[in-house]
Parts: sequence; C-alpha cells; structure tokens
Amino acid sequence: KNSDLKDLRGLGWCEADDMTGFNSSMPSPGPSSLTQSLLLFTLMAVASAFSPQAAPRDISVLANPCLLRLAPHGSSKRFLPMRRAKMMMALSDGSDALQADTYDGIAFGYMAKLSPDKIEEALDLLKRSLAIRLKVHGPDHPDVANSHFEVAIVCSRLEKFQEALEEYTKCLAIRIKAHGLDHPDVAYAYDGIADMHYFLSKYDEALEEYKKSVAIKIKEHGPDHPFVVASYEPMAHTYYAQGKCKEALALYQKALAIQMNVDEPDDVAVALSHFDMAKVHASKGRHTQALQLYQKSVDTFLLNLAEEPNHTLAASAYDGMAGVFVTQGRYAGALDLLKKSLSIRIEAHGPDHPDVADSYDFIAYVYKQMGKREEALGNLMFTLKVRWFEKKAEAIRAK
Repeated sequence: KNSDLKDLRGLGWCEADDMTGFNSSMPSPGPSSLTQSLLLFTLMAVASAFSPQAAPRDISVLANPCLLRLAPHGSSKRFLPMRRAKMMMALSDGSDALQADTYDGIAFGYMAKLSPDKIEEALDLLKRSLAIRLKVHGPDHPDVANSHFEVAIVCSRLEKFQEALEEYTKCLAIRIKAHGLDHPDVAYAYDGIADMHYFLSKYDEALEEYKKSVAIKIKEHGPDHPFVVASYEPMAHTYYAQGKCKEALALYQKALAIQMNVDEPDDVAVALSHFDMAKVHASKGRHTQALQLYQKSVDTFLLNLAEEPNHTLAASAYDGMAGVFVTQGRYAGALDLLKKSLSIRIEAHGPDHPDVADSYDFIAYVYKQMGKREEALGNLMFTLKVRWFEKKAEAIRAK
C-alpha cells in the first residue's frame, strides 16, 4: 500500500540531516549481539524490499550530479540510508566491520547534501572506514578495493583528481588480483581511472582505459547492454574534447541506439544523448540539427522536472540553443532563452551560485553584441557580485 511504502521510506535514503540530536544512549533492543544483528538486518531487508529508494543504486550520481555521463561506476556495495546508519551506530557492539559500514552510511548521507563542508567530512569518514578494513582484512581484500573506490568517488567530487586516480589504481590492482582481468568490477575500476585521466586532460590515456572497460562489458553483457553505454558516452566526451567530432558523434549515436531499445523516448538518458549530439552538430556549424536535438532534450528535461538535476540540465540546453542563435545573429531569441536559463538556475541554486554568474556573463555578452553596453555592464556587475560572494564563501570554508 502507498501508506506502507511511505512509512518504510521513513527509514530514509540519505536523509538531509546530520548527527545533531542523535541519541547515542538509545537503549539496546535485547541482551545479545545476535539479537542486535538480527534486528539490524531485518530493518535493512524490509526497507530494501519495499522502497525503491533503498535499492542498490549507482552511487556515482552522488559523486558528480552534473556530470552523470563522466562519473565512475561500479561499487558493489549497498550504502545505508542515513537514519539506518545512525541506528547501526547506536546498536553497534563496537565490531570493526560494523563500524566501517556505519562510517560508509553516514559519509554518503553527507554526500547527498552536496555541501563542500559535508563532502570533506564524508571523505574523512570513508578514509577511516578504509583504515578499518585494511586492519581487518589486509591490503588485498575485495572490501578494501571497494573502500578505495569509494574514497576515489569523493575525491573526484572535491576535484582532487590526482588523489582519486591513485585510489582507483589501488582498487584496480586488488580487483584484478581477486577476480581476474575480465570481471565487471575490474571494468568499473577502469572507468574510474579513465574519468580521472579525462579530468586531468590526459585524453589518450582516458581512451585507452575506456576501451579496456568496454571490452570487458561487451564480453560480460553483450554489445547492446546499458552498461556498455556507460563507457561509450564518456569515450565520446573524450573524443569531443580532442576535437574529434566524427568519432564522438558516432559513439553518441551508438549509445542512443542502445538506449532507445531499453528506455522510453522521453527518458532522461535519451535526452542527455540528444544534448550531447546537439553540441557536436553545433560545433560543426550544423545549426538546424543542433537546434532540433537541443529542443528534444529541453522538452524531456522539463517533462521530468521532479528528478534532480533535470531542471538545471534544461538550463544548459537553453544555453546551447542560445549559442546557436548567437552564431546566427538572432540575438533577441538568444536573450529570451538565456533569461529562461537564468530563472531556472536562480530557482534551483539561489542568486549567489557560480552557475548564476555564468548566466549573467552570457547575457552580458549578448547585450554587448547587440551594442547595448549599459545592459551588458549591468549584467557584468551581477556577475562580479555573485563571484565576490563565491570567493568570500570559499575563504570562510578555508578558515
């Protein structure tokens, strides 16, 4: 029943609260650690069975929500909802393994907040968890590999790409030793390493790692499986970053063909492929194709506004369309689109977010192209104001 589902969801997936008010003196449900363990696993099993939000999920979305296609994949662990992690902290008998799982649960609760301070705390907790698993299992255990993977995800979110690369590399070595060269978890480690090479602008190295991942996934799942798409798309991004638009477009089209077989036409994954293909067409001056694909992606993002971060993705698509209009000299149309984009970002992030500054910047550029210097200057002043607040916030966080 819906009412039952609502109650079960009350156990929560990564609740947006912290340890404030947590009662560490919560009474034990029974005299034995066995009773405690049975209660914990029952809570976990019931919530997982009835709540889609508690099902296994790709935690890479938390790593970098605005770069879903570039985020690494493949932790085989199930992360605990924040409230259940707190229950485990209260009920824990002090065993190292349970303590490590608890750190993981709280860490990814912090990750869901997308606050730099909380993400730093998440990284500290995951490093504690890794230290515990190294002590319990030694350096070559699969659980240690998973912990390296999780630390790498958070380092990536904090843009500590070199540190993340080192953690993914450690994860890969353990997984190859534990599972062999053709295991899916090995493919996910290759994806993570490739992603970090991409972010470090080492595009040839990134492509080499992505190709290794694709080969394993095709062998394991066949050529038309969505897991293969998860590597095709970042490969296409990498080719695009190298200016190899033909290779990028071919991979985007291949990924879209697979997605159309498994997803509905109005699925967000399909919209992202349309968005990616539109960028390639725009860069090659194929404006009609670019605008059509941008419009398809906008329509889908707006249709799925309840799902994060689709409203801000719609803003990015509006920006793409505006860029095409500017190239065509259609400045009034570009301004209309950019104002929609600005409105979406202010609603999503508030007035002092870096993405809002970028929108003001783009609007100022269009006004300048139209010869309206006063309007351009006004928007540039908004840009400077937002970026001043951003730098001030960073200074406060640094203290």
